[in-house]
Amino acid sequence: MLSTKRATITSTVKAPADRPIDIPTTESRIAFSYLRVSSAKQAGEDRSGLDRQGDAFITFCDRHGLIPSLDPVVDKGISAYRGSNRRKGALAAFLEAARNGTIPEGSVLVVEDLDRFSREAPSYAEANLHQVFELGLAIGICRDDVIVDRAKYDTDIGVWLQLLVRRDAAHDYSKKLSERVLAAHERTRERERNGERVNTHWRPQWLDYDEETDSFVLNDRWPTYRRAVDLCLEGNGQVRAAQALNAEGHLNSHGKLWA
Repeated sequence: MLSTKRATITSTVKAPADRPIDIPTTESRIAFSYLRVSSAKQAGEDRSGLDRQGDAFITFCDRHGLIPSLDPVVDKGISAYRGSNRRKGALAAFLEAARNGTIPEGSVLVVEDLDRFSREAPSYAEANLHQVFELGLAIGICRDDVIVDRAKYDTDIGVWLQLLVRRDAAHDYSKKLSERVLAAHERTRERERNGERVNTHWRPQWLDYDEETDSFVLNDRWPTYRRAVDLCLEGNGQVRAAQALNAEGHLNSHGKLWA
């Protein structure tokens, strides 16, 4: 049975869900669901990325006799390719809680797939995994339906090879994707250097793009932003400038009062 005693940990960023992580204290083996998406869009209103990852958690716990924690450990819009999640995200807060004893030894960090945990280069990904083991924790992987602790990692060559393949594939995928994105940006910059109009929708709110003349023109938002600049140059702070804009009838880009 779970004890009524609880403790909370909080990440240094807003990544771990929208509230502190609720951690039950128990002598039984507890499972913590780790959910991560790399972009805010994946964590948006439909939450498709997070929901997909969380769907298999309870059934995984049932199959392996684990007690599911009441709250997931969530990193929203945080990349695992460069290790941001282990340095400043909810994962970092979770590992720190394990380090100071808030998370009991023997607990299992459950992920949909290993790439949710890390997409870093092999040496870093390996170190991340060993950090989990050194804290007395195990990692559960829903895709492979396996729980891996230090003993299993050291003695089961099949599991070791499986994690090696998963780890390297995750990094290679992210590396190639990053290279493709960088190459696309460079092609865009080259077109711009050659005088071509590219991404004309990326422009200040006071400009419109006229396709017929292939030029940018001031729109009806221009007087508001011109006035905002003038107010700042006159020495007004943010509050006074907002008050003046509101008094003069200037609305912000959402059609509301300035704050």
